[in-house]
Amino acid sequence: MNLPWFVFAVHLVAAVAVFGIGLFVGVNGNSIQIVFFAAIAVMIGLLGRSARNIAARR
Repeated sequence: MNLPWFVFAVHLVAAVAVFGIGLFVGVNGNSIQIVFFAAIAVMIGLLGRSARNIAARR
């Protein structure tokens, strides 16, 4: 696996973990937190996409 895809995969794993935590917290508590954690997960995914593009240029 080359570096750009590895960077993207790490960010995707982190985004899925954050979204999973958000689902767990939202189900057990306030459901609006699902939206917050989903937004954070999307931002992490987009950051991974940008980081992959930066790593691919090098």
